[in-house]
Amino acid sequence: MVRSRRITGQLGRWLARRKLGGQFWQVLLLIWCVNCVAAVGMNLTAYLVIWPDAIIAEWKTMIGLPILMVTVLTVPVVYLDYALVRALLDIRRELETEAAHDFLTGVANRRGFEAQMRKMTKVGGAFLLVDLDYFKDVNDNLGHDVGDNVLRSVGQAMRDSVRHSDLVARLGGEEFAIFMPGVDAAQACEISERVRETIAERTSAHLPGGAKLTCSAGLTLSDGGAFQSLYHAADRALYAAKAQGRNRLEVTAPI
Repeated sequence: MVRSRRITGQLGRWLARRKLGGQFWQVLLLIWCVNCVAAVGMNLTAYLVIWPDAIIAEWKTMIGLPILMVTVLTVPVVYLDYALVRALLDIRRELETEAAHDFLTGVANRRGFEAQMRKMTKVGGAFLLVDLDYFKDVNDNLGHDVGDNVLRSVGQAMRDSVRHSDLVARLGGEEFAIFMPGVDAAQACEISERVRETIAERTSAHLPGGAKLTCSAGLTLSDGGAFQSLYHAADRALYAAKAQGRNRLEVTAPI
């Protein structure tokens, strides 16, 4: 019988029985070794019980050595199992992160973006859709290596231009999107224009003669909505921007 609070490092008492009869309390130290509850969802907790040196001298029964051996051998095994579970969980998290992010730009991919948007269907804000102007000419005339560098710089430019709470994604090809939760029309337009200008500045480092790659952008505001409805509204504004000569931002009516 152990009387002790379940806190690491607390002294407890063990009710022992003498061989010749009678009971007495032994002082022990309860040490937490492993807790797998958070890792695997199991109520598995390992403790190491240590008797102070002054008490160990009294523990000389034949049962003492096997118990001590089991304790010493079991704790490392449990620890190794716990370490393995943690390693597997880390690998799983890495794979989930990779599956939700674009490998080239480092921003979210369409799958990851839509997953985040599903959690924010009731959150108001602004949805920005960005398409690089004449990006196909960059790939055709300068090669895909240059095109990849341009896309990387676009992803970084967008991350540097938005708030920490904003979601940035590459939906595919040269099309990017940003969701800005909790902004009004003025804030959304300010961030969107900053994104557009920063993209033009950053891409010039990868183009001959300091040329700039511009972008067209469509913006819509909403009190909350699904990804598809926001996307289609922003897409209409994007095509309006291209029809007006590209390298500009167009805003559609809130949905």
